[in-house]
Amino acid sequence: MLYHAGELAVQARAGVQAEAQGLGKGIGSIIKPTAQDFLRHQSLANILHLIQHRP
Repeated sequence: MLYHAGELAVQARAGVQAEAQGLGKGIGSIIKPTAQDFLRHQSLANILHLIQHRP
């Protein structure tokens, strides 16, 4: 399942199921090498890492 039940419910309520299905094709289990360098320089990604790994 690409989206969990809560995400599907919000998509249905907003009427964007078809759009979400199309966007979901770009979601995968790995970050492609071409995106890794870009993401490495994003502050938000670094903050999220710190939040997830705080004591």
